[in-house]
Amino acid sequence: MPEKNVVTWTAAMVGYAQNGLINEAQHIFDQIPEKNVIVWTAMIRAYVKDSQVDQALELFYKMPERNLYSWNVMIQGCLNDKRVDKALELFNPMPWKNAVSWTTIVTGLARNGLLEMAREYFDQMPNRDPAAWNAMITTYVDEGLAAKADELFDSMPNKETVSWNVMIGGYAKSGLEGEALKCFISMLRSGLRPNQTTLTSVVTSCGGILELLQAHVLVLLLGFDQDTSLNNALVTMYSRCGDINSSLITFENLIVKDVVSWTAIILAYANHGLGNQALQAFAQMLRFGNKPDKITFVGLLSACSHAGLVKKGQKFFESMRYAYGLKPRAEHYCCLVDILGRGKLVDEAMRVVQQMPPEECR
Repeated sequence: MPEKNVVTWTAAMVGYAQNGLINEAQHIFDQIPEKNVIVWTAMIRAYVKDSQVDQALELFYKMPERNLYSWNVMIQGCLNDKRVDKALELFNPMPWKNAVSWTTIVTGLARNGLLEMAREYFDQMPNRDPAAWNAMITTYVDEGLAAKADELFDSMPNKETVSWNVMIGGYAKSGLEGEALKCFISMLRSGLRPNQTTLTSVVTSCGGILELLQAHVLVLLLGFDQDTSLNNALVTMYSRCGDINSSLITFENLIVKDVVSWTAIILAYANHGLGNQALQAFAQMLRFGNKPDKITFVGLLSACSHAGLVKKGQKFFESMRYAYGLKPRAEHYCCLVDILGRGKLVDEAMRVVQQMPPEECR
């Protein structure tokens, strides 16, 4: 190029970094005649994204001037690298902090298991935005501390759909289905419209067929009848409630079926003892070009066990590794042992147990 300005140099540097060519990016950085704070920060961010935190810190300390974004990027990089002490060493003396700075430190501390410290910093925040509230609530939910999450959620001044989703999903994951449904009703009363994530959590919280039918009606009324992930949850929950026909109807009405859709119906057939139908669904799945995953094979092996298909079960187990490059896990070995045991091949079942990798025997 006959002429290059700072934008040209930065674009080339960032382009190299985004393509994983960090050394070439550094080479460009070194050639830039006049580096402004944007150039320095872009190179630091490149090192952070490449998990080279030491190199990022070295540049950070060399910067002639820093802006707020520079501090936030460096603190986030340290937290991602589990260097909490270094992150706090940077955060505490920052000349100025914004909502992103505070949310970054709170989320990072929580993600590194320092819940009490995260809460201390959260309480110190001068202006808590919804992202900070959601981050703290999510952390409590992920740690199974439903009471603390509930207490914080109740004190939240402005609840967004994301906030309600965190609570509803958290209750569902913790096995508190009744609380999840109560929370959902409160959300509707607040005037907020649920989205796909909300309804997926609600569907998975339904403990009986009547609740599930009501949830399904709501899915239809709100226009989410072709949302794939939501309908995958419906397929699974209808099966768990004993209604395999509704599982099949929901599955067949899906226009777009992904690997989770096919796996859900295969598991539904397997759990209802319909082994041959499960294998037929798997054959269809392959014809439509969907590649099975590890959960798909749990369904297939379970189906073979219920149907007494010993040879097919052994063949599927072998194909996991050699045809699809999937390493069998403990649940797959358990299914194979069950298949062999039901087929009265006790010695072979024992050999499978003895040959299991140690890490799958825990």
